[in-house]
Amino acid sequence: MNHQLIMIIILTLLSVLFSGALGANVAILKRIQGNLKCVCPCPHLLGQCGDECGMAPQMNANIQKKLNSGMTEKEIYADYEKEFGLSIHAAPKTEGFYLLAWIIPFFVLMSGGVIVVLFVKSRKPKVNGTKTSIQSRSISSKHRKMLDRELAE
Repeated sequence: MNHQLIMIIILTLLSVLFSGALGANVAILKRIQGNLKCVCPCPHLLGQCGDECGMAPQMNANIQKKLNSGMTEKEIYADYEKEFGLSIHAAPKTEGFYLLAWIIPFFVLMSGGVIVVLFVKSRKPKVNGTKTSIQSRSISSKHRKMLDRELAE
């Protein structure tokens, strides 16, 4: 009876440990699938590409096999970069020259905002004291008579 109880406890502990390791692999697999693009012509991430694509299931199985063999996430990314180039990533890296791909859009948006504000400010009429300096033109007597006639009606 003691042997059976010990075996049940050992099997329970092993299953808990194995399921924890399996859950970690699933989380890493999902993260990798969210960071890599599918290599088929579709614009989807690897985790979003459907089964109609011939490449996504193969790539997912390959990633799972690499995780099971003990490869780390960084090693898997490096392996796919060697095979498909840097375009396999869903977003540019945040290091070195590729950091510009993250910085330039914000710089362009801020510069555009400054240009729009300066343009709008330059289009406003200049203010002298409390009155604007908009000059009025005098109306000829012919046009004044026409205007008076129209207003009288």
